[in-house]
Amino acid sequence: MVGADGPTHHGALDLSYLRCIQGMVVMAPKDENELKDMLYTGVMYNDGPIAVRYPRGNGLGVEIKEEFTRLEIGKSEIVAEGQDAAIIAIGNMVDHAVKASKLLVQDGYTTTVVNARFVKPLDEDMLMEMCRKFDTIVTAEDNVLMGGFGSGVIEVIYSPAFIEKGLKKDKDFNIKISKLRIERLGLPDQFVEHGENSILYQRVGLDPQSVANTVKKLIEKQRSGMRLLEPGVSKVM
Repeated sequence: MVGADGPTHHGALDLSYLRCIQGMVVMAPKDENELKDMLYTGVMYNDGPIAVRYPRGNGLGVEIKEEFTRLEIGKSEIVAEGQDAAIIAIGNMVDHAVKASKLLVQDGYTTTVVNARFVKPLDEDMLMEMCRKFDTIVTAEDNVLMGGFGSGVIEVIYSPAFIEKGLKKDKDFNIKISKLRIERLGLPDQFVEHGENSILYQRVGLDPQSVANTVKKLIEKQRSGMRLLEPGVSKVM
């Protein structure tokens, strides 16, 4: 979102329309250094079209490194590790996810935060690891939900090829997938009004506190469901 430029100027659709282009590589950096690395990766890439999606405005203020690093196409980065849920974020939502993770610690929950880096191709090895480890996964993107990053994650996870691959590693993988809860966080199917980004993020549920609240509710709901399935415990309808 670009805030004060007006409701028709939000860059809310690009992840959706870029990821459907054949052979396209789509990246979104978490900070200034990663933007440098993605631009460098794009210059060095010769196998097709590549796009780097970065937000308008100031960066996070990280210390700028001098060297450039060529990123491996389609590989993500784990930026925090926890036990209760996974937050897979893209672009500037990685910072929100990290802040949300710190807020959740205050409530006694720990979360793994993934910097996806790539909207396309997605890191299937990372997704496999998250599906095997967690029953709650939240995706976060500064893009419309329809056809966006979270939709791509769901397309991969519930594809027959992905499930078959998981079964080769874990005979109970299909059971884990059936119990998995995936929640997508992103922009609604409507134009978001203009204003300060901090206020707009709150209104659409993408500020760190809102992300933390959503993850907390999902964790508690999953745990409640597990308790209902324990022997000797019946669900009251």
